[in-house]
Amino acid sequence: MPTATTHYYPKVPLPAGVAAVFDWRPNDPLPYRVVLGAGGGVTEHNVVVHTSAIQCADGRIDDGRIVAPSVTISHASYNGRGLSRTQARELAARLLEAADELDGWIESSQAASRTRSPWRWARPTGAQTARCWANE
Repeated sequence: MPTATTHYYPKVPLPAGVAAVFDWRPNDPLPYRVVLGAGGGVTEHNVVVHTSAIQCADGRIDDGRIVAPSVTISHASYNGRGLSRTQARELAARLLEAADELDGWIESSQAASRTRSPWRWARPTGAQTARCWANE
């Protein structure tokens, strides 16, 4: 007889500034989801800076065991046109803002995971990997 597996995904608060979130994905020992920042563009250019990270079910941002938090630079239909000096400075500012956003996500998630973690009982042993496990 087939059995059904029920997954419990907690109501974990999103990090500040998250603009989009994907559904929880099962993972052993902790489920996770992808979170995306709002992104910021450059005036009169199609370059956009995005942030993304993996948030574990204990609220912590993954440190890279699954995928490290990242800043991505994208552009739509590149036309070979470079950036002016002003646009280059604006892009540099957007990159610094994106790095600061990731730092904030990581710092706030580490503080939150120290105060609450319903997943501590699931710490892997032996050959299992310790993905998405809060630092102790």
